[in-house]
Amino acid sequence: MSNQKPKNFNIILGLIFTLSLSLGIIIGIFVEHSFPILPKSDNEKLDDAFQILDKTAIHTAGNMEIDSIINRTSSFGEDPKRLALIAEMITNDFTDPNWGYQRNENYFCYYPKVNYYNYCCLLGQNDVNSTELSLINCTYMVDKKGRVRQYNVEYSNGIVLSKDPYWIAYQKTGECQELSILFNDIANKAGFETRIIRSDGINHFWNEVNISGDWKYFDVQNYGDAKGSGNSSNWFGNTSDYANLFSLCDMINKGKTPGIFVYVPAGDGYGEKRNEAYDPRNSCS
Repeated sequence: MSNQKPKNFNIILGLIFTLSLSLGIIIGIFVEHSFPILPKSDNEKLDDAFQILDKTAIHTAGNMEIDSIINRTSSFGEDPKRLALIAEMITNDFTDPNWGYQRNENYFCYYPKVNYYNYCCLLGQNDVNSTELSLINCTYMVDKKGRVRQYNVEYSNGIVLSKDPYWIAYQKTGECQELSILFNDIANKAGFETRIIRSDGINHFWNEVNISGDWKYFDVQNYGDAKGSGNSSNWFGNTSDYANLFSLCDMINKGKTPGIFVYVPAGDGYGEKRNEAYDPRNSCS
């Protein structure tokens, strides 16, 4: 029996394809006009782009940076001196608008309306009329080296890049929150028992590390500021000393107890509980 196809087979196949294509175009036009697809905003486009970059390159590069710091300090074991070396490596080539020596045109954009240096807005939203960062309305910001800081935006999958140590290790820019998260991750992986501390009274993040059974404070942002100014640093010590360093005791003694919380693991993220180490009965006279 012959397996040859009818002579008009290709013609019939072509007609079916043409009709299917035409029908698809007609349906597409109908759907577009009946149910218009809203264009994505610039921020949404950036969200998509950075999520792809984070998965394909940034996460891996940040992990390599963290592993490098752990390996280069491994000879110190669990000696507290290792923490200073970790802080040194974290703050090296890092930008932070709270560090006095970086408040200039070499690191940040200058906004003449308010005589103010801060991050450049990635989307060109530079009509700044307030010194409050939260009012600048930038989701993504860059320092003068082009390194990106994401300002506490949670994606639909729950990821917040500004709280991701791998993103922070790669971008090397941010403020106290980013520094405390990165230091906490590295010191913990280096063998120390660590935790992140936050105060809503002074709007600040720092760390505590368990040294021989006692929790000591470690503030990497203070380390970086002192490093740039050339002065000695009060970046670590007893919690009672730290309470006085930030005038927490003055606030407490005036009846304005700041909320000071320790981050604790909770499911896939962190929860908070009040840190009793800063209770006025323990820290302030």
